Order: sequence, then C-alpha cells, then structure tokens
Amino acid sequence: MLALPENQQLIYKQFAVTFTNLGHAYCEKGNRLVDSDRATAPTYFAKAIKVLQTAKQNTRFFPSAEYDEAVHDTYYYTALSYHKLYLITKQPAVMNSASLAWREYFDFFPKKLEGNPAFVQAREGRDGTAIRSRNSNRAAPNAMHLRRPVMTLLVAIALPVGAGEEPVTSSPGEPAGIEPEFVRPLVPIARGRNDSNPVWSPTGDMVAFERSRGDNKEIAIVRANGDIVQIIHQQASAGPGQSPFFFPEVVAEQTSYNSGISWSPSGKRFVFMSNGGEGNYDLYLREPDGRITRITTHREKDGHAHWSPARDQIAFISGRSGKGDVYLLDLATKATTRLTHGEWPYLYPQWSPDGKRLAVIQGINENHDVYVLETGHNPPVPPMPLSTWRYDDLRPVWSPTASASRSTPITTPPTIPRPGPS
Repeated sequence: MLALPENQQLIYKQFAVTFTNLGHAYCEKGNRLVDSDRATAPTYFAKAIKVLQTAKQNTRFFPSAEYDEAVHDTYYYTALSYHKLYLITKQPAVMNSASLAWREYFDFFPKKLEGNPAFVQAREGRDGTAIRSRNSNRAAPNAMHLRRPVMTLLVAIALPVGAGEEPVTSSPGEPAGIEPEFVRPLVPIARGRNDSNPVWSPTGDMVAFERSRGDNKEIAIVRANGDIVQIIHQQASAGPGQSPFFFPEVVAEQTSYNSGISWSPSGKRFVFMSNGGEGNYDLYLREPDGRITRITTHREKDGHAHWSPARDQIAFISGRSGKGDVYLLDLATKATTRLTHGEWPYLYPQWSPDGKRLAVIQGINENHDVYVLETGHNPPVPPMPLSTWRYDDLRPVWSPTASASRSTPITTPPTIPRPGPS
C-alpha cells in the first residue's frame, strides 16, 4: 500500500525531514569507512544521495520550525556525498554531479542562517573539499566562495575542447568533453522561487519549465530570449458554497501544483499534470491560444504523461487500477485504454521515436527495472523486461534512430554504485 502512487505524497509529507536525517547518517557512515573499508564506502554515499534526492523534492513538507536547518543539511550532505563518492570512484559523471550539487548548495543557502557561525563555516569550508575542473590551474565553480539566491535556468552554447585545454579524464571509448562557449540565465534571477525541469518545444522557439513558489508549483512558458509567454497556475473554480480546493491538511491557502510537461510533435500544445488547486491530480492540455483544458477527470491520480511523437495519443500513469498502471488516451476519440495489469506500479512511460513502443519502469522501493511495451495490440500484450538488476534502473532514454524493426536501443544515465543492503 505504501508504494501506491496516490499514497506517495502523504508519505513524503509525513516523513520528509526523515529522509534528510537518514541521508546524513549514510554520509557519516561512508566517511567512517573511507579508510577502513574503501570498497564499501561508496555504497553508503550512494544510499545517502538516493534518500537526500527524495528530501530535496519534498522540502515544502519540512517542519516550519526546522525548515532552514533541514534545507541546509539536505543540500550540504547531497553535495558532500557526491564529492566523497567522486574522490573514491574518479568517475567524470560523478564529478559533474558533485559540481552541480555544490552550486545548488550555494543557491539554496538559507538567508536566515547567514551569520550563524556553524553553518557559515560549513558553507565557506565545505569540509575542505575542492574538485578541480578540466584546467588544472583553476578550480571548478563549486570551489569558489560564491552564493546565488536561487536556482535559475541557464542557456549554454557548448563547443568541443579546444587546443591547449586539458580534457576531463574519461574511460576508453567515452566521447571527449565539451566546453560551453557561454552560459547565460534564461530568465531573470529572483528570490523566493526555484526554476527546474526545462523542456524545449519541438520547434525550438519556446521552453516550458516548472517554477516553485513555496508550496505552489507553476509552469512558465518563455521564448528562447527569455520573454514570458504564459504562466500556468491552474486553479479550479468553486461551486456555490464550496471551497475551490481540497488538499490534505492545508487550510489557510490554496495550493496549485503543476508539473510533468510533454509537448505535442507540432510544438503547439503540451500536456501536464495538475491538481487544479483542489487536490485531485489530472491531466490538462495547454492549447495554442493559451487556454487550459482538463482531459482526465478520474478521482484517482493521473500523471507522468508523454505525448506520442507519431499521433495525438498520450501515454500516462493512473492510480485508477489501484496499483499504478499505464494507460493510453486518444485525444480525437477521448477513449482511454489500459495497457498494463502490473503487480507493482509503473512509472514514467517514454515513447519510442516511431511511436510504436513505450519504455517504462516498474517496481517498488529500491528495485525498479526497465520494460518495453508494444502498443497497438488488442488485447494489450505484457511488457517485456529489458533489465533485471536487484536495485534501481531509472530514466530510460530512446535512441533517436530507434524503430520497431530494429533492436531496442535504450540508454540510461551514468549510475553511481548500487546501494547494498543496510
């Protein structure tokens, strides 16, 4: 029951700060093992990163009395765990993650903790760590004593490594690194908000991204030059004598949560998930003229939508089966078809480029695997397992040349060592 998608948010709300404390404990355990058991230490840094990432996604549920300290510890121990992991593994991908984590730590350093000696010392010393960038005569950005007020979206133009530059050390067969020609903020930097998860429109003229303000999460649509096109803060209208929203344990303010952007192939519309300010998560369309249309109305949570690249069909995950299954919505007929009957919840369906298959993950807790689902069959055929590891396989990405007539070219991001049993 705890793994059901509809229960996840309640779990995070109740135990969000516990993930931070657990991550801190795993990080400290890894530190103690670095000298005595160097082979086992990475496992605990990996465990720390996993639970701290969960805490980062749920900071809005931190207790108000401990909020600033909990935010600080979440970002600090995430960065420190990545850093310690890199010092052992020397993997370039882990180094990049560590650099980004330190940047985020500076971005999110709570203003109320400025002047507090203990926290300022952590910020300025960062436990004595420093990762060098590709040029050995300059420190990476995370080694600078700088702090920006919030996370902001950046636009980068990247070029191959030039003559005289020292490339990042990579394993045999890995492509050479690239050096950005310039990096600029996509939108102005401002306090009180965090921008994340940018998605380019297929036509390349707009970017849609998620913007968090306190408990609320909006969707912003901007042009490539940063001009705002629209801000989506979906709010249901109330009937006579009714509250316009419902959200467990929230009384004083309306909470609108909008996320999970997937563009149509034409780039004129996109689908996203929203609670409409009323607590029930459904799928919505953003039309070319800016209108917002609700396209699912089930009482259970609908989300993780992905628009087919070949037709006006949307694959999504719904809790209406009681487990979290894959469904297909045909926008022309409004028909909804259930594609899976899983024992465990499915997550994050991703269409193949030809629109004939879906890559999905399925599992619970720390054991998710990747499956491939052939669509267009009646009745639907069970998904085929692509991976069967003991721990997590996440975020499958199709090759742009993948087709139904070829083998299954799916990649996953570079992974940190898999956590072992506690």
